Amino acid sequence: MTNPATVRWIRHTALAAGAAAVVFGVVPAPAATGREPQGTTGQARTTAGPACMVEVPEAQPIVFEPAVRSTPAKVTTQGTYKLTDCIKDDGSPATHRSGVLSFSGSSTASCTRAEAIEGTATITWRGIDGALLGTSTIAPIVDAVDGDSPPSSAIAGRIVKGRMLGLYVGGVLFAHNDTDRCATEGLEEVWGTGKVFFPDQPQR
Repeated sequence: MTNPATVRWIRHTALAAGAAAVVFGVVPAPAATGREPQGTTGQARTTAGPACMVEVPEAQPIVFEPAVRSTPAKVTTQGTYKLTDCIKDDGSPATHRSGVLSFSGSSTASCTRAEAIEGTATITWRGIDGALLGTSTIAPIVDAVDGDSPPSSAIAGRIVKGRMLGLYVGGVLFAHNDTDRCATEGLEEVWGTGKVFFPDQPQR
């Protein structure tokens, strides 16, 4: 079991770009350069979606190849977020009750910054009864991220296809492993817990 005292914000690293910012993330809002994803089809929704708890298990961490270090380099990443206990604004169970978010992406990343962010993500949703509801495809909407200040709940992605089309994706992830070792040893993986939400407008 991880000691809560070891839980750290994912910062001092540009993991936001390699991992969370491909989808949602640990994104200092003033430092993010925004873009709208191309290829959004259909009519965008105007109502907000659910808020969900997120877990990246230690046994299935987000992986960086090569390890993120103090010197900028091209880094690819992939991982899975488990979304659970999704609720509506009033606290009642959401129609989209749980899901699995799988993603892959790349960026030019160091321990403090990432740029040239690219990636895609897909959420497979299940309802209150566990039945399969469908999928959501997410595209990133930031080009660059600084990771040297506490994260805000800035928006870093948007649903461009499937369930909840047009909604944005934001959230925060708290690392349960030692991300401070990035500058000295490099960082190959990260796991932790957090929250994700689906507002109808980007947060600036």
